[in-house]
Amino acid sequence: MTIVKIKGGLGNQLFQYAFARFLSLQKKSEIKIDNGINLNKHDTYRQYGLGNFNITLPLASKEEVLKAKYPFGIIS
Repeated sequence: MTIVKIKGGLGNQLFQYAFARFLSLQKKSEIKIDNGINLNKHDTYRQYGLGNFNITLPLASKEEVLKAKYPFGIIS
């Protein structure tokens, strides 16, 4: 499974989707998005814009995101 964190403006979101799509085709896996908003004080919240292009992706669960970030547990 390929999980992509959607962050930034529309251009960044399109790039993030395209790269995740490329990886998923290479690995023959599905794509899920992580839209968990973990912004630091310098980030600006941007609206999810991929829906305007009929790009609908399933959301990754919190557990799936944690497993992808920390495959050997939170201490790894």
